[in-house]
Amino acid sequence: MKQNMRINRKFDVDVEDVELKYRKWWKAYENVCADLSKEKRDSSLKRQMLDESEGLLGALRLPNDLAPETPMDDASLNVGFNGDPPKHMVFLRKAGMVKVDESTSSVYTIGLPTSLHSAVEKAIVQHFSASSMLISPPHMVRGAVIEAVNVPKETFPSFSSSGDTSSNYLTGHGLISLLSVFTKTHFAASSNQWPIHVLSSGSSYRNSSTGNTKPNLYEASQRKIVALLSICVDEGQECAEMESLVDEFEGLLKRSLGFPIKETLLMACQLHNYESCATSFVYGEHVEVGRISRSGTYIPSRLNIVHDSKDVGKVEFVHLVYAEIDITRLVGMIVEENIMGEQPVANVIAQLL
Repeated sequence: MKQNMRINRKFDVDVEDVELKYRKWWKAYENVCADLSKEKRDSSLKRQMLDESEGLLGALRLPNDLAPETPMDDASLNVGFNGDPPKHMVFLRKAGMVKVDESTSSVYTIGLPTSLHSAVEKAIVQHFSASSMLISPPHMVRGAVIEAVNVPKETFPSFSSSGDTSSNYLTGHGLISLLSVFTKTHFAASSNQWPIHVLSSGSSYRNSSTGNTKPNLYEASQRKIVALLSICVDEGQECAEMESLVDEFEGLLKRSLGFPIKETLLMACQLHNYESCATSFVYGEHVEVGRISRSGTYIPSRLNIVHDSKDVGKVEFVHLVYAEIDITRLVGMIVEENIMGEQPVANVIAQLL
């Protein structure tokens, strides 16, 4: 396991040390649980458990196991923007269609690109809404949920009330906000149609990560996305859902909307900590406009999301597949390929402008 994480995931950790510290924490936890049945409780046991808390936190920071189909070789693909300033920003600035707040890496569009945002979002949401439950998840999420997903909390802007030691984080739409809705959820097997599809769309937020690069539609800290979470009953359904969504993304983005993108099965070192396998849809060499990943029971086991088991009276953790389309990056691509270039905008989008 240690070699797997160090070589394939580029995650350097001493697994033996993590295991030792976790066992110490678990022992302290068992002592606290045993003490609950006593009439007179030992307050020192809780302090001891807190002192050993790094054992639990260290275990939670370990990444998900890799799926068999995930390539192990080192990768040259670097998803996300990387390189010269994108052409769309020069064009949009000259046309007066964009305003930039460099202090927050925020990009505000005016006129045509704003209309494109709405048209592309509407076309994609309409495509998925027939088979999905459209919800409006919270934009503010507790730090504990972010930690359970094993994403750095520093990724998101934080907010806390005066005197409050626990912070909430502005995530906007995306995986974490969808998961916050289902924390500690028990799904009844008989009253649900599996897999369960949950859909949301709107702004997602990140702390600035552009470095020396000027803000642009590919790396703006606030971007509009469409997020789809598939909740499955077992690994077989999870794998089938992953394959189905990859085919559906390809049909929608490449054939129906005519976007010049390619899909790539990501290497182990390119996965997020919670992912076991992922396919990326990329424009050009580095701009990821869509991503589909599966994570098994890694997150549900941390957030206690379960469904009825075949064994009466028992429950099992659900399996998750998550898909995301970055509308703002697609708009940047449309500006470069269609508005600045010679290719016409797809009829599906043109009809919605």
